[in-house]
Amino acid sequence: MKTILTTLCALLLFSGFASASPTATIVVHPNATVSGDSFVLSDIATVTSADTAFRIALMSTPMGRCPLAGLTRPFNEGNITLKLRQAGIDPSTLSISGATSLLITGGGGAGTSGGLTTASALPLASQSVTSKPGVASPTAIVVHPGDRLTLVYDDDGMTISADVTAESAGAVGDTINLRRDGAIHPLQGIVQDAETVKMVE
Repeated sequence: MKTILTTLCALLLFSGFASASPTATIVVHPNATVSGDSFVLSDIATVTSADTAFRIALMSTPMGRCPLAGLTRPFNEGNITLKLRQAGIDPSTLSISGATSLLITGGGGAGTSGGLTTASALPLASQSVTSKPGVASPTAIVVHPGDRLTLVYDDDGMTISADVTAESAGAVGDTINLRRDGAIHPLQGIVQDAETVKMVE
């Protein structure tokens, strides 16, 4: 009886290791043009899987907000795995290849060029009055206090991402104050777009 139980346990363990092999392949594109309010995995990568339902679910995984028309946003493999985890998908069950970082360009559409709010159309209180060399002022505020953002830190090609909350408003290029649960020291980041800030060193 003990031998039978041992054999069954071994078979279960073996089948567990076998099922741990990648169930889908994601090939990340080096560049992508997106439009609308947000983009999904299929906008920036090619997804293949023998499981059609799983492939469709992966393809429709939200990745973030689209940049405004004509603006660009950096995105990398770390951002992809973070968004997959947030969607309840274990990245270790996937094979991710292709570009390790890509540039996303806003191509217009709903929420961007079609409904793009220009600085002149914004109320004065919603405009940034910070003057910077080479940057037209005022510019449209894209981040507001209380917005949930992704803080990105890049060190010699290694990128670390973390969820933070904006404590001040800012336009693209502005430095704003941030809050992260459990962090002792205050954080600051440079606004990349409505969803991403780059950590100030």
